[in-house]
Amino acid sequence: MRQEFKYGRKIQQLRDQKGWTQEHLAAVAGLEPRTIQRVEKNQTKNPETLLAIAGAFDVELSALRSTWLIPEFSLVRAELVTTHREFVTLEESYKTQIFTKSMMVSPQDNRFAEIEDLWDKVFVDRDCIEPDEPEMWKTYVRFIEDPISALFDLGLAIFTIDEKRDFILPRTPDIQPLKPYIDDWKIRHHVLVPRHGCYQHCGGRLHRFDAQCKDGATEFLNELRGAGRRSLDFLVRSMFPSGARRLSRHARIHLCCYGVAARKAPPDLRRNHR
Repeated sequence: MRQEFKYGRKIQQLRDQKGWTQEHLAAVAGLEPRTIQRVEKNQTKNPETLLAIAGAFDVELSALRSTWLIPEFSLVRAELVTTHREFVTLEESYKTQIFTKSMMVSPQDNRFAEIEDLWDKVFVDRDCIEPDEPEMWKTYVRFIEDPISALFDLGLAIFTIDEKRDFILPRTPDIQPLKPYIDDWKIRHHVLVPRHGCYQHCGGRLHRFDAQCKDGATEFLNELRGAGRRSLDFLVRSMFPSGARRLSRHARIHLCCYGVAARKAPPDLRRNHR
């Protein structure tokens, strides 16, 4: 979790309390009105400017400061899962607090409804079952074998991306946590993709769904993190099983995200704390 100091809001609050305009504050501090505008928008942190404003208000510089917590994230690993056993082993070996599921399958595909139904079955009650519960886990593993194998038989694979991410805790009057954030929550993204495919975003580099391509996995993770705020438009192409460089037909499709399955929904990623 990274901390960042900002001054704009406190300066505006002090100015409003005194009933000063930006022009009046600028005159008292010996600055230009444009400079005050930029400071209040957090567009500058010039020490001399901030000290002049603190002097105008007759307060210490610390009285102008707000501390913001900036959550950070990092890629941990990426895997391309192509068998039932690989999926089970991954789930058993690397545990996470949150998982997401999404699919990169064109809605125009005549098998879309079938694929969507199979994909839902793979994760039925997954948020309630953990490998630490042997009997329930064995039942779950047996149950998903048919639907997940059917997806692989259709030429699909599961691109999994693990990340660590910080979360800001919501403010509640009844609960006072020891600290206002959680460090390094482990999140796993499951994305159903063409087994021999690649992707490209906004005219960037072309990447295969490959665990060895860290740059590609990082770029994909960045887009997944923004999926809740906007629709993603990827160029997805089917590749020959031989891995040849030649590409066959391509179609522009959307990444269909179905939200987060977790014991607790993640709070806002960015929140101000005084």
